Amino acid sequence: MGSLIAAALARAHGFLLEPAVTPEAPAPVPLETWKPVHVVVTGLSRGSGATTVAAGLAHALCVPGLRSSHLVTIGAPSSGAPPQPPGIVRWELPVALQDAREIAEYSTTLARLAAGGGQAAVVWDVRADHVHRATDVMETSDAIVCVAEGSAEPSLCTLVCDMLAERYGRVLLVANRVGDAESWSGCCAAAIPDARLAALLLARGRKPGGALGESLARLASLLEEPS
Repeated sequence: MGSLIAAALARAHGFLLEPAVTPEAPAPVPLETWKPVHVVVTGLSRGSGATTVAAGLAHALCVPGLRSSHLVTIGAPSSGAPPQPPGIVRWELPVALQDAREIAEYSTTLARLAAGGGQAAVVWDVRADHVHRATDVMETSDAIVCVAEGSAEPSLCTLVCDMLAERYGRVLLVANRVGDAESWSGCCAAAIPDARLAALLLARGRKPGGALGESLARLASLLEEPS
């Protein structure tokens, strides 16, 4: 009898043990997974930090070997040669291009060159005083990111974005240099904390980490989602 009980226990033990599983190698990500992205970033007011957000978003959308990232500036040209971060191509809009239609045609050509047979993310950094030059580009973009100063009135910024969405479609509100995150809860797609060191790294062409990097990564993920 004892041997029968021992045999039954051994058999039950065999059923309870999970068989060894050989982990499978992760499947390669198909190129189609990383779709092309065309986004315009602009400030709702001067000094809101839209240029910092645009640069950070270009970093966040870059997928080495799968999707290139391109940053185009409309506005006052920067003094000196801007840093050229790895994986990101900076474009300075020709000064002669002032008309919105001409800039849109330039945008089409740039997108074609940027893709180069692959996928590309094109981020437009449009200064608040130059939005009128980017209206046609905004109409053909996948989304518009409006950057508000963290001290601004959330309800007023939301109203402005709703009005823009009636004309341009998908508009995402980002609050920058936020001190009180609770006041922006439910009002914006991303609330970026005041991170001066990380912003300084961005200005020098380096990818930021910490809270700023996480906020920009979440914003990039939202842009990846279908509208």
